[in-house]
Amino acid sequence: MTRKPRYEIGLKIGVVLDVDVLEKGVQWGKFLRVRIHLDATTKLIRGKKVSIEKGESRWVFFKYEHLPNFYYRCGRLDHGEKD
Repeated sequence: MTRKPRYEIGLKIGVVLDVDVLEKGVQWGKFLRVRIHLDATTKLIRGKKVSIEKGESRWVFFKYEHLPNFYYRCGRLDHGEKD
């Protein structure tokens, strides 16, 4: 998969800061890493159906790294007094 589809997948979650690719620009395998900036007040999603190359749609699971306190039951990073 090239850089462009990775970038587009990252946009489904938030603002893309960086896309991790090999020097040749193409990488194969089950995982890819995209660094994003997201709104911490919204619910984190576990995955989303996205269009991949050639118009093909697939379910993509998301894994998050380096999170602060995370509430697995509701998918949020933090709760305000009203939540």
